[in-house]
Amino acid sequence: MRICMIAKYPPTQGGVAVRAWRIAHGLARRGHEVEVITGAGEVAAPYRIFMRPADWARLDGAYGEGRVTVHWTEPFGAAQFHIPIASPVVGKLAGIALARHRDKPFDLVFSVYLEPNAIAGHLVAEALGLPHVVKTDGSDVGRLWNHAQLAPLYDIVLRRAALVFAAGAVADRLRALGTPRVAPDREFAIPDHDFLASSERLDLDGLLAELAADPDFRPRPTGRVAPDAPLIGVYGKLGPNKGTAELLHVAARLVAAGRDFGLVLMGQSRAVGGFDIGGLMGDPALAGRVLQIPFLPPWRVPAFVRRCAAVAFLEQGFPIVEHGPVAPREGLLAGGAVVLSAELAAKLPFADRVIDGFNCLVVPDVTDVTALQDRITAILDDPDAAREMARRGRAYALGVQQGIDYGASIERALRSVVAGSTEPPEPTKPNEPPEPLEPLGPARRRGSRAIRHLAVGPLSAAAFAAA
Repeated sequence: MRICMIAKYPPTQGGVAVRAWRIAHGLARRGHEVEVITGAGEVAAPYRIFMRPADWARLDGAYGEGRVTVHWTEPFGAAQFHIPIASPVVGKLAGIALARHRDKPFDLVFSVYLEPNAIAGHLVAEALGLPHVVKTDGSDVGRLWNHAQLAPLYDIVLRRAALVFAAGAVADRLRALGTPRVAPDREFAIPDHDFLASSERLDLDGLLAELAADPDFRPRPTGRVAPDAPLIGVYGKLGPNKGTAELLHVAARLVAAGRDFGLVLMGQSRAVGGFDIGGLMGDPALAGRVLQIPFLPPWRVPAFVRRCAAVAFLEQGFPIVEHGPVAPREGLLAGGAVVLSAELAAKLPFADRVIDGFNCLVVPDVTDVTALQDRITAILDDPDAAREMARRGRAYALGVQQGIDYGASIERALRSVVAGSTEPPEPTKPNEPPEPLEPLGPARRRGSRAIRHLAVGPLSAAAFAAA
């Protein structure tokens, strides 16, 4: 197939862009031509990933008969000037797609995220008489689709789409709207080659030197950490409902307790709800203990995770219920000792296999700073037990996606659209649960008391009683 993919894409930060990159390359590996058309080149810091020349080269790709070719909208300039001043992104995305189709026709249009991509995709598909496939992704349907001035247009785009990937309550809403075909979107598997191919650890000093040499990112690193301190890492968006403020309060407590550590925040925040990360990081007690760096490309995330003694994902009370970030699974798959909010732990696949103190640490209430501090302290106190817990966490992450071929699932759905199928999508075959949890044998019990002591709840108790 020849696929016009209009999508968020790196160097845009966030899970939507990362997943689009993975989908595009997954389809290309299966022999398809994927032309990605994106406005990502217009994204500026702080929402832009820091990219080296070698990172830019990974956005395109050739795989025998298949390939990914990226086309970028031209940054806003005088030739695009109009009032009110705004970049005409929808027009540029659609215009590029129409020109590429004229050169070599597409079989379908595949849009990822409603705004502006699915709007542009809808225009192109209608103009060319091509089927339009839409993939929603959390905040677009959880927030934008509820906006009174946007919803009428989105309703038409989603109703006229040949297929929409969605799950749960969003899928129910689409069916009620009259969308002809809704495909489940639950089979996502993280390609493990970036996470298991090496044991590389991020060279933090080298990264800071690279950032200092880049005029766009030179001001972005904030703070510093001791190079030899055990690091607690965070990556993704920062701010309210992300546990950022609570983690910084824990850091101040650890300093007061005389603990040796560093906290590295890979990500940026928006000024929402009075959240001020600059003010929080400006606490004199945290001088030399906290470092904020820009987003890094997804293929550099495993090295960041391995550089840290633990990585924390503390989302709690997030207003978009459909939001299910993949970052915690990435942290587990990369072999990190992961600290999770209970809210995120419940969203992971086979959540009953996510066991506090066994393959991760779970914080029941992120606002309970004392409990959060206990989790972080347990890892600092017993790094051997943390590594053993991380090993079991990776086994869980591998198990939950065993047998899933995400590229094949997407390909099958797209082929059915090109073939003109109007039948309901083929049901998703449920994945087999991971192998039973490995008991914690006597040889592995030594040195793990600090972390095992934190295990709470009936699942944890049962797991450790059997050990």
